[in-house]
Amino acid sequence: MAHSILEGVSADQVRHSPFSHIVIRNCLPAPYYQELAATYPNNDQILEFCRNKPESKIWL
Repeated sequence: MAHSILEGVSADQVRHSPFSHIVIRNCLPAPYYQELAATYPNNDQILEFCRNKPESKIWL
């Protein structure tokens, strides 16, 4: 089943300062978040990936 993090977002949640954005607290079901947190690469892994891909652009 597909899940949209925009489900239930209302116009009053949109903020325009310092740029237009939406903050959605607890937007993911706990199991989704736990899986992302457990598998998301750390900073060293991301930097190493970018170093090995010359077409990648990263600014530090």
